[in-house]
Amino acid sequence: MVHSSLFILHHIMKPPLSIGQRLQDRYHITRILGRGGQCLVYLTCDVHQGKNVVIKELLRSGTTVADEIKELELFRGEYRILSQLDHPSLPKGYDFFVEGSKYF
Repeated sequence: MVHSSLFILHHIMKPPLSIGQRLQDRYHITRILGRGGQCLVYLTCDVHQGKNVVIKELLRSGTTVADEIKELELFRGEYRILSQLDHPSLPKGYDFFVEGSKYF
């Protein structure tokens, strides 16, 4: 049981992405905007479109596999909804991807 607890702590404590890092050879991270209960939010520059975009990184709790599956389903569901809506007060979902073991 000690080993799984150490894994969970390591999983939760992963450091944020670095300023200047590039995701998908497209999104250049310029700064961290904030951190919520389940996500880290980054300001990035989409180098393909030449505009700033916000990217959310899912922070998985690691408590159980079932919890992680549920968190991922909710994260994907939020993306699907935002990608279908078009309202000036709501962010638009443009992309969903995995890089390494992280979901964005």
